[in-house]
Amino acid sequence: MELRKRIYISGPISKGDRNHHLYQSLVVEQSLFEAGFATYNPIVSMQRPFNIPSPDMHKAYLENDFSWVYASHAVVRMPGESVGGDMETDFARENKIPVYRIPDVNDGTIADLVLTLQKDLLAQ
Repeated sequence: MELRKRIYISGPISKGDRNHHLYQSLVVEQSLFEAGFATYNPIVSMQRPFNIPSPDMHKAYLENDFSWVYASHAVVRMPGESVGGDMETDFARENKIPVYRIPDVNDGTIADLVLTLQKDLLAQ
């Protein structure tokens, strides 16, 4: 059994159209999974029925997310405004974890992202 390279998907959760953010993250997650990567997508946390926004929960989620970012081989930053997403990508760079920004989610940009990740991570 070969272990997959781990990709953390970072992006907006609560600002803007939450359903659109979730949909985009799931499209990217599925594409990365099909390309041979292990994915962690914290954006799906918004679907939990007990996910009631509060400062304590936001802090706890970020602590959880930073642990996953640190364990990842790369971070994919989804488009859109996100304070948490910016903090995650800053944390990744501080820990020398590459960050790949995807400007929008469409078949062409996802294909380019997958090819770049395969070239950069799977060739190692």
